[in-house]
Amino acid sequence: MTRTSAIPILMYHGVDVQPSVVTIPPERFRWQMEWLYNHGYSCLPLSEISRCLRVGEDFPTRCVMLTFDDGYQSLYTEVFPVLQSYGFTATVFLVSGFCNKDNRWPGQPPNIPTMNLLTWGEIHEMARYGIEFGSHTINHPRLDRLDADSLNEEIVQSKAILQDRLGKPITVFAYPYGRLSEQVKQIVRNTYDLACSTNLGLATRTSDPHVLERVEVAYLAQRWIYQKISHPVFPFYLSLRNVGRMIRSAITTKV
Repeated sequence: MTRTSAIPILMYHGVDVQPSVVTIPPERFRWQMEWLYNHGYSCLPLSEISRCLRVGEDFPTRCVMLTFDDGYQSLYTEVFPVLQSYGFTATVFLVSGFCNKDNRWPGQPPNIPTMNLLTWGEIHEMARYGIEFGSHTINHPRLDRLDADSLNEEIVQSKAILQDRLGKPITVFAYPYGRLSEQVKQIVRNTYDLACSTNLGLATRTSDPHVLERVEVAYLAQRWIYQKISHPVFPFYLSLRNVGRMIRSAITTKV
């Protein structure tokens, strides 16, 4: 098997006909999965790369990781059937206190539409067919603003809730809003094998396994860009996008 030193961890939220900053249209998702399948890609759960990161080993070529934050119900209705048809799997990060509910957790930005989240029954069915689940806390807070007791509840207790519900180890985590601090990262490191950030980039064999880079699919809306995810030019494209992110952040901070 040929190996590669970098791998894309794709970051999705919802796949829904309702347009928003956290959804992509179902037809776009179907096209993306069809393209991956037709070009010989495999999709592995996030936990599969744990060993590679631990020993500094290269990753399998033509492989991507599909991750979905928040656990929207559209994952069951739109995503799950497509993944099954191609033999793909994915990792879904659940907000454990809001399963069976909607996404109106405290601090939810007003521009995010109200959408239903997965039910426990749907989660159990998806887990039986190989979908991996991880923690996205209990209440989706900004972790960098919480005290130590609240951090332990959101990070550690959310794992216990999911393990009790699913009857299997929960080893992966994603930071809500991508916000973290050294204290947050230390608790996550003590609790999970891997954790995803919102830092834009490819995961490499030298990546911090508790601050893994991802590629937000909003940056892959155009087909020709999505088709370059394994091309040598792709990291350069992500670097340009990162520059744009920094400029927007600086402008927002000044305002």
